[in-house]
Amino acid sequence: MLKIEDYDMIASMISAKSKNLKSLDIWRCKNITEKGITELVSGCRLLEELDLGWCSTLQSSTGCFVHLARHLPKLRKFFVTANRTVCDTDIEELAANCPNLQHLDILGTRMVSPASLRKLLQSCKDLLLLDVSFCSQIDTRVVQELTVQFPKVFIKKSFTQ
Repeated sequence: MLKIEDYDMIASMISAKSKNLKSLDIWRCKNITEKGITELVSGCRLLEELDLGWCSTLQSSTGCFVHLARHLPKLRKFFVTANRTVCDTDIEELAANCPNLQHLDILGTRMVSPASLRKLLQSCKDLLLLDVSFCSQIDTRVVQELTVQFPKVFIKKSFTQ
């Protein structure tokens, strides 16, 4: 069995060899860092779908999600499931730079406010699905308000009592 040790190197190779790549799923990648994400988006500017869910080594404080949003304007589906570091700045950069966004999964973040989600929903007119399950700042009342304001978007909210 092949064991991949350096996902930053793999991201660099993908970036260099796959300029026309439109979809990439590196879900549960255990050791990709902001360096790998920077390499990836520098070469794969046509990415429309990117799954970074459960990539626990990616931290918003490094600026990796802001960099990604600024360099992937064609992004339609973005999954950062279970990354507790995603914050308002990341959401606002997606709103400002990714107008074609249709699906966003930020399940489990603690640092995204209703205000940044409102900006996202106002800017991304094609948004169809927003998963805010287990997002501690987004309660049922907020989801209901946003659903009334943006009826074509399915806002998924799961939580534990």
